[in-house]
Amino acid sequence: GNYMWTMEMRLKACDTVFFLDYPIEVCLEGATSRIGKKREDLPWEETELDEEFRQYILDFPKEQLPKMYELLEKYKQEKEWIIFQNQEEAERFLEKFEGK
Repeated sequence: GNYMWTMEMRLKACDTVFFLDYPIEVCLEGATSRIGKKREDLPWEETELDEEFRQYILDFPKEQLPKMYELLEKYKQEKEWIIFQNQEEAERFLEKFEGK
């Protein structure tokens, strides 16, 4: 997940980072597609896209992404970073492990 206030703590504890650096449009589409669907990570069912969350997604590339890449730079020698730019890259990566 993306919780910047615990990001560095989690980075210190891991050995590999899977970073989903997807385009804004994909993130908005994903958030919209979850509306009306029961989720185990939420105790309620969303009935509309929260405007504050929508704005967070829109602002993410300029407000959060640079901080994440700063941490990547800081820990690039200590951690394995696997960055996916789209869902197809992530799926191709996971296919390597099917049947193992």
